[in-house]
Amino acid sequence: MSAGYERKRRVLRDVTFSVSAGENVALIGANGAGKSTTLFVCCGIIAPETGSVSFDSQTLDERARKSLWRRAGIVFQNPDDQLFMPTVAQDAAFGPEKLGLAPREAAVAAKEWLERLGIAGLSERNPARLSGGEKRLAALAGVLAMNPELIFFDEPCAFLDPKARRLLIAALRSVPTAKIIATHDFDLASRLCERTVLLSEGRVAADGLTPEVLGDAGLLESAGL
Repeated sequence: MSAGYERKRRVLRDVTFSVSAGENVALIGANGAGKSTTLFVCCGIIAPETGSVSFDSQTLDERARKSLWRRAGIVFQNPDDQLFMPTVAQDAAFGPEKLGLAPREAAVAAKEWLERLGIAGLSERNPARLSGGEKRLAALAGVLAMNPELIFFDEPCAFLDPKARRLLIAALRSVPTAKIIATHDFDLASRLCERTVLLSEGRVAADGLTPEVLGDAGLLESAGL
């Protein structure tokens, strides 16, 4: 696939890769390599200019993208772009309600994930008043409460202190859902992802086992890392 933004500036050029059920894949590359754009195209926020994206063998046309949003979720780099309800519990229940669950069922799903992520004590807090790490866990709870088959993450550990980072990595490790994680954090990639896709100037420069990709200094150097 290829994709771009304003003034016909093409960011992605013939990017091709696949992700299996339950697989964790790191998406790495220098700034501007196309990591976030790849996530946005894969989850249907941006339509590809050429090529296509498929989910469960179904090509994502306009109608299918709406169906995908019932089966996949995204956690944005800035959780403030995602959290907007008066309380954490209401925010976590918002997605399940939009999928058609009754308010009581949505609240139960939200409570389950707030507890599993260790932030049930934040249920009645205003998301705007949480720490950065708490916001990320709250945003993750809202996505997981929708029971997705695949989750996209854009720099999940950005701006976190060491403790918050450890808590988030532990939370992600406990979630069996397939993940595509765009990150500059090689330690996170090593801990969570068995496979790594390296982007360079909008193209796939490497796709292989994480230890092999991250252990190739020459490859990383050539990609600006």
